[in-house]
Amino acid sequence: MVLGLLSFAALAAVAVLFAPANADGRDERYTVTQILDASGDGTHALRSPRGIAVDRDGNVYVVGLKSDNVFRIAPDGTIKQILDASGDGVHGLSIPERVAVRGDGAVYVTARGEDPTNTQFLYERTPDGVVTTILDATGAGLGRFMGGTEIIIDRAENVYVVGILSDNVFRITPGGIVTQIIDKNGDGMNALDIPTGITADAAGNVYVSAERTGNVFRIRSDGSITQVLDATGDGRHALDGPADVAAGPDGNVYVAGFTSDNVFKLEPSGRVTQILDSTGDGMHALDTPVDVAIDAAGNVYVLGFRSDNVFRVTPDGSITQILDAGGDGIHALSELAGIAVTPDGIVYVTGQESHNVFKVMRSPAVLPAAGNGGLAAGGSSSAPAWVWAAFAATAALVLYVGIRRA
Repeated sequence: MVLGLLSFAALAAVAVLFAPANADGRDERYTVTQILDASGDGTHALRSPRGIAVDRDGNVYVVGLKSDNVFRIAPDGTIKQILDASGDGVHGLSIPERVAVRGDGAVYVTARGEDPTNTQFLYERTPDGVVTTILDATGAGLGRFMGGTEIIIDRAENVYVVGILSDNVFRITPGGIVTQIIDKNGDGMNALDIPTGITADAAGNVYVSAERTGNVFRIRSDGSITQVLDATGDGRHALDGPADVAAGPDGNVYVAGFTSDNVFKLEPSGRVTQILDSTGDGMHALDTPVDVAIDAAGNVYVLGFRSDNVFRVTPDGSITQILDAGGDGIHALSELAGIAVTPDGIVYVTGQESHNVFKVMRSPAVLPAAGNGGLAAGGSSSAPAWVWAAFAATAALVLYVGIRRA
């Protein structure tokens, strides 16, 4: 009888290990929910959501690239438009790109306008709703500010904004002092051309990636600039068209190669390692990674623009697809454009072409999913229903024989 029970347990374990994902191919270990769509707040529409950010209280902020507005989604699901095409009342908001939120709730939005060489603005919206333009195309007289896209806020509440067409980065302190911290000259030996990504680590170092020159610079708090990564990547795998950069809690910096379809980890020691390539998790490909985010546990989240998916890479190197074009199984996701992650690993993703936003979080009951022995996520099992029925029937038969022999 013991033999029969052990055989039954073994077969049951196999059935659980290879338990199929949902019929639509979504991984059962994650709950996916659409939290915003083209209807916006019901009065103001959302078109082509791009930038996204989440604050300390769990409020989510979404930029409408073509609807010229910004929405805030409260933790209870309440949606409110907090900025529209009127901008600050003097400078209109046109083609907003990215958003960032300060600890006190102040919201910062970049907008490149119809003419990114002359109508570039950085807006600040205070918690009480006052909107002000704090940087324009003149760059506060320090250098032209053109094609502003990426924006971040460091731990000291300094705001950094990237001028993708002016090849520079500006810093605005909480007191309003503006400084240009890097320009097209890079570190003096290696140029900066088309900066696309920016991040800051816990020590206050700022990292900037440049697409055309294929490199990454580190700017220390004392102003010194060093190229820390170039097109050679890790020496075995090239870096081409770095699109984004993100710093982890352990000091590691991650860089997404938009054209080379890969992601590199740069350690404080200078060691460089490729942690993800075009093969994705082995079942689902990664195509043109455009955005990277990291949670407090050091998990790295990578957004595939053309592959319409998101991968999670754990510190031990495990790779999991957590979201694909199927969205939540009811609402599709297309042309992923932005990602934001809370410290505890809740992921928010914008679909620029599908005009919506999804929330991805671990399911309460976490079971192994199908594919690669249950180690990789996403994608349904290839086994038809009769296979699972056969497992059950065989298990029952083994149990019956075990009992009879006992």
